Amino acid sequence: YPDIIWVAGMEYVPVTGTGFTGTEIEIQTTFPPEDVPAMEKELKDITDPVIAELSGLTEYEKLREVYTWIINRSSYDLISADQSMYTLLTKGHGVCAGYARAIQYLLREMGMECLYVYNEGHAWNVVKVDGEYCHVDATYGDPLPIQGEDKLEYDYLGLTSAEIGRIVEHSLSGLNLELPD
Repeated sequence: YPDIIWVAGMEYVPVTGTGFTGTEIEIQTTFPPEDVPAMEKELKDITDPVIAELSGLTEYEKLREVYTWIINRSSYDLISADQSMYTLLTKGHGVCAGYARAIQYLLREMGMECLYVYNEGHAWNVVKVDGEYCHVDATYGDPLPIQGEDKLEYDYLGLTSAEIGRIVEHSLSGLNLELPD
């Protein structure tokens, strides 16, 4: 369930038994795996009405509406490091990974191709819209209250690789992904 559970860390534990030694990997997650079915239902209850409302739109219109919907119902969390789209969609706050995963989740549910892209310091999306790829960063489109304005920005919707590469934290070097121009 990578859409819901974020791996918070791993621990390597030595294991010894009769005639063998090895290592066991214990994975720590942000949410207990047994909670996932209820969390999936909660996400569907939130997102299914949005998906149904956007069903007759073009791909670009769907992208713009999802981008707007995510930003209008979310706030960038300056304190928490919660990376999950679950928290972003259910509690209304999160960081770049949550924004990017939420965009990816909604667009994929509508049948659109959407990639989650990240480097060492930031995450955003590459989306195929009407046969062309573009970059989308809902995190940067969401104004921070400390900036003094509460104006949604569309400057980070539909960018080329050259355009996104000029923005701080959007370095494309080192990504193991062939990105469109």
